[in-house]
Amino acid sequence: MPEQDKRVVRATLRCLRQDLAQEVGPDELKVALRTVVDDMAADPTYLLPCPLVDAEHAVIEKANLLATDEAAHRERIEALTDRYAIKVKTGERRAALWQDEDGTWWLLAAGRRKNDTAGDFYREIERFSADATPIAPTDDDYRLQRLETAYEEECESERAAHAEIVGAVLSAPGTGLVLDGRRVRCGGVREDRAGRGRPRRARDELGVR
Repeated sequence: MPEQDKRVVRATLRCLRQDLAQEVGPDELKVALRTVVDDMAADPTYLLPCPLVDAEHAVIEKANLLATDEAAHRERIEALTDRYAIKVKTGERRAALWQDEDGTWWLLAAGRRKNDTAGDFYREIERFSADATPIAPTDDDYRLQRLETAYEEECESERAAHAEIVGAVLSAPGTGLVLDGRRVRCGGVREDRAGRGRPRRARDELGVR
């Protein structure tokens, strides 16, 4: 059975910018994709407004269902002979889904089914039959993935440290709030989900200085 609401598929930057383009959500990601190549070149620690697994599009949603449901029927794209790419179908939209050796699922390319006429997705993808490198994840794709992982780990570490400090303060004898001259014990803390932005420091994992 598929894992509910599990999002694991990353569309490549090329696929997002060229194949899905203005149909991608959320809006802040759509805008950022217009300049992402230049932004990443200018800033080694640049991050998009949201993780790429949160990109929104019908084919990405269907790809997530295929990737997370081991019982799903996975039909190979026979035209691609250098890797095992899976067909993604939703309406007239088609896409190629591939899992790399590290277990990451990538949406390599997307298009429309046009009954083998000009512009048909399967006819277009035949160009990469023996070598799908032009549509495979690039160094930028993997760099962005590593940065996102490092950023999330940093945020999780900061949240854990914050929760530990707050817990220690609230558990100290006599700790509480003073309201209208009366001391009220604090029964708990609700932590809001942290906002997302660029990391303040470069990631040691990437050797960025």
